[in-house]
Amino acid sequence: MDLFALAQQMIATNSVTTQGTRTLAEFLARTVLPELDMTVSWQEGETAADANLIARKPGQADLPALLLTSHLDTVPPGDPTLWTKTHGDPFAPVIEGDRLYGLGSADAKLDWLAKAAAIARFRGRSFIRPLLFVGTYGEERGLVGARHLLADPPCPIGSAFIGEPSELKLVHAHKGIVICALHLIGQVPAPRPGKIRTLQIVGRSAHSSTPARGENAILKALEELRRAPHLMPLSLYGGDAVNKVPARCEITLLEPDPLGSALYSPLDPAIVTALTASCEASAGSKAHIAPMPPKE
Repeated sequence: MDLFALAQQMIATNSVTTQGTRTLAEFLARTVLPELDMTVSWQEGETAADANLIARKPGQADLPALLLTSHLDTVPPGDPTLWTKTHGDPFAPVIEGDRLYGLGSADAKLDWLAKAAAIARFRGRSFIRPLLFVGTYGEERGLVGARHLLADPPCPIGSAFIGEPSELKLVHAHKGIVICALHLIGQVPAPRPGKIRTLQIVGRSAHSSTPARGENAILKALEELRRAPHLMPLSLYGGDAVNKVPARCEITLLEPDPLGSALYSPLDPAIVTALTASCEASAGSKAHIAPMPPKE
């Protein structure tokens, strides 16, 4: 098993959570699992693009199985220009020294590969306890594949080793996550004439489990609004996943101009206040407030 070649092929295969993991899972079933002396099966997802990849090895005793699992999906890559190590392409893996850069290298494609390499060392040998090896889908959008597996397991499960970036330390418990969707409805202020400006705000992305490592671009954009009260927001869009600190935010602004030819309705200030409070209280965030159409 050529670990470096397989690792690079895994990273090069797009498995962003919203696009599905089946292509990657089929590649692994074809190239890796035949070396593990295990029976392969599939647990279909909610769409044709998703499936749990399941490999099973029977045990000598009638005991609950040991589950080794990692998720095969990734978060969205965000702005490709921020992938400086991979020259703007998150799916073009780069090895630099003892590090491998690319989307999914840490969270958590390569953990699945490391588990596969460990199992391969025991090819032809039986275990007392049954072994279950699973690559799940949809982890980054609410543990969808893992929930599916637990709701309909192929055999009883006694204990599990789950792959996540933890600095190679064993973690026996994990903090939970609460995802809140706010639908903000405000009053439409009177239309005003003016000129349209677009402001691009850059932050620093981070996983919501370590928000201190990031810089929330939505909050930075809202801070810019507080510093320039004469500019009125028409729309705001930032972030690409609720479990990431947003690295980019685009805000469309109205610069009042009595001679402007078109009239625009700015956002209700109460919506901006509520959005600020929700972002300050959350680890990861994404926001989309649609613009009002111009009124001639």
